[in-house]
Amino acid sequence: MVTGAGLVATPSPGSIFAYIAVTPKGGWFGVIAGIVVATAVSFAVAAALLGFGRANGDQADDPAPDAIANDTTDTHITSGDDRDTTGETAAESVPATKEA
Repeated sequence: MVTGAGLVATPSPGSIFAYIAVTPKGGWFGVIAGIVVATAVSFAVAAALLGFGRANGDQADDPAPDAIANDTTDTHITSGDDRDTTGETAAESVPATKEA
């Protein structure tokens, strides 16, 4: 409104190509400047909102680098048998019960 820029029709569906198609002759600078300013403001607001989560110490789901180096869990796949650290399989470690 300040610059007097505008379109000659509604840009439906609202894409950049629709804006260009309905820009009046001589109004290119105002319409393109409005698009650039709106893009910059949207980026600044989105960057600020995404930055608020990190300011509180919340990080992404990635573990800390020292947690990866100190990880001692055994995650490799065994060669087909279900042996635990004592060498027994799950079936061997359960005591047999007598049925009466």
